[in-house]
Amino acid sequence: MAIKDRDFIEVLGNLISSSEITWALAEAENELAKYIVFGFKPRCEDKSFMEGVNVIVRYDPVNELILWIEIEFLISTSVSAKDFFGRISGYVMRLGGKVVVKEDGISFIFRVKPEDFIEKLKELIEEVSKLFSESVKSLEYIGYEVLQQNG
Repeated sequence: MAIKDRDFIEVLGNLISSSEITWALAEAENELAKYIVFGFKPRCEDKSFMEGVNVIVRYDPVNELILWIEIEFLISTSVSAKDFFGRISGYVMRLGGKVVVKEDGISFIFRVKPEDFIEKLKELIEEVSKLFSESVKSLEYIGYEVLQQNG
């Protein structure tokens, strides 16, 4: 179910300043963009296989609606192939995620309902962290990008 962009500002306001979110939404509206990607760097105790977390928002600027949200975990290529194919990819798919293998890394992508975003983000960070025996202490916001791709 879609939510109004002002409700999204309240939801994401725990992670990013409301002025930053408002700025991103305004930029997307000016450019009639379809997507906004908010980037985060996980803070872990030790060396981390989790290199980043992106919150990908499908935005309808005409109606001021957030249509859907995807959470993308950027995973290091230093994960062993045996672990990845033997244990990790199946677990991610059982959680309802997609696994994307790219030249520069691996992504786990989960589509979540906008109204459940914060709860699902916390849950997924915990689950993905377990895969690598890591503990994410916090997420550091690193910026946003507005995209006009079709889709």
